[in-house]
Amino acid sequence: MKFSNLKYGNIFTAIEFTFDAEGNECINYLKLQKKKNELIVVETVSFTKLDELLMFAKDTLVPTCIVFNNKNVITKLVSLISLSGRKNEVIQSAFPNISTDDFFYEVYKGKEKGLVSIVRKEYVNKLLRLFKEAKMNIVAFYLGNGLVKNIFSYISKEVIYTSNSKIYFEGNEFLSIEESKGNSKGYDVNGVELSCENLLGFSSILYFFFDVIIPIESNKESCVKALKEEFVKKRLFSKGLMVSLIFLFLLFLVNFLFFSHYTTEIQKVEGELSSLKDNKDFIEELKTKREGKAALINNFNSVLESKISWYVDEIAYRVPSSILLKEITFQPLQKKIKKEKEILYKKNVFVVEGEAVDSYEISKWVDELAKLKWVDDVVVNDLENKTRQKNSFTLFITIINEKE
Repeated sequence: MKFSNLKYGNIFTAIEFTFDAEGNECINYLKLQKKKNELIVVETVSFTKLDELLMFAKDTLVPTCIVFNNKNVITKLVSLISLSGRKNEVIQSAFPNISTDDFFYEVYKGKEKGLVSIVRKEYVNKLLRLFKEAKMNIVAFYLGNGLVKNIFSYISKEVIYTSNSKIYFEGNEFLSIEESKGNSKGYDVNGVELSCENLLGFSSILYFFFDVIIPIESNKESCVKALKEEFVKKRLFSKGLMVSLIFLFLLFLVNFLFFSHYTTEIQKVEGELSSLKDNKDFIEELKTKREGKAALINNFNSVLESKISWYVDEIAYRVPSSILLKEITFQPLQKKIKKEKEILYKKNVFVVEGEAVDSYEISKWVDELAKLKWVDDVVVNDLENKTRQKNSFTLFITIINEKE
């Protein structure tokens, strides 16, 4: 089967240049659509001027067949009995004096008779140029009424009317043809309702696009081939461009989705990195605090390991027998330890707490301590007479600050 959706699409148009009952030029326009396995008539219009048709037909990339069947076309029915069948023999028999370089011709042959139609190439080429300028896509053209034979088997009548002729058949053979005026007969062509004005247009679409073919002898093959190839290239380019645009759109869509996905992932990673940075800063802060506290502890330990025990021994060695020591504290805290607060303590200070029978002994002991070289200051605090026999006291002994 010739038909290809990719090459030609599903909508087809046909144009017939003919003449009406008064002999005036007219143009019949037919649009068909293929749905599933059926052809449906979409539109039929008649025009009196070519400009009207060109203004009306605005479909792009719709293939169009032309039937030239007006008074520029000459048609004859000739006998084939005495002819040998050589090429151009039928043309020379019908029109002995024409040059096939100047005319397009078509011959529809039967067993005994042939229908021959001719038209000047100049006329056809001029119209083809006009259609091309109007962006209409002509894929083929045909001459005269001979195409009606293409649908004869669907009609099966001895007389068939076209837009301007009355054709007699005997069996499947042309019997005669004559001009017809003012006929409005309609036909059912395999389920498609058509008027006689659209029979040839419909037949041209069947012949070109579908597997309904009768043999035609002509000299227009190269011209029609060029028209067809130009249309197919244009359509495939358009479809290829559309496919390319769809592909690019899908590519951009996929890229966008990947970009969005990775952007989300990057934002997530950046959020995690920011959180890790905050954690790192917090850890560094804790580390600094820990090192500060460790230094404090090390300082305590260093002092304890060096002279604290010696100082305590010196203090205890000079305690009079009448004085009872209860507690000795080195570098006491200034305030209670609170969370997130700096630890404050009295540096290089011994706090000595005790009891004495005689307060004079306390004063004497303080004077003795104050004379020691390593003592910077001695302060008596909280001297209290608890009973007649006991006096409690607290001494603050500040030692001289020495390098560790």
